[in-house]
Amino acid sequence: MSETFQLGDWEVNTSLNSLSRDNTSVHLEPKMMDVLAYLSAHAGEVISTEPVSYTHLTLPTTPYV
Repeated sequence: MSETFQLGDWEVNTSLNSLSRDNTSVHLEPKMMDVLAYLSAHAGEVISTEPVSYTHLTLPTTPYV
């Protein structure tokens, strides 16, 4: 995946771990950016936790409510 991609109105820069829109920038932790980039690359697919866990990423074992 390239270093930048669009996600809705947001420009995602994976090398800077940031999201930008309307002169606003939000920084993410590196693991969160990895998860965002992974899920964006697999948009429209059903993703289980196994593929994410096998790539140096780990998701919480309990879902957020």
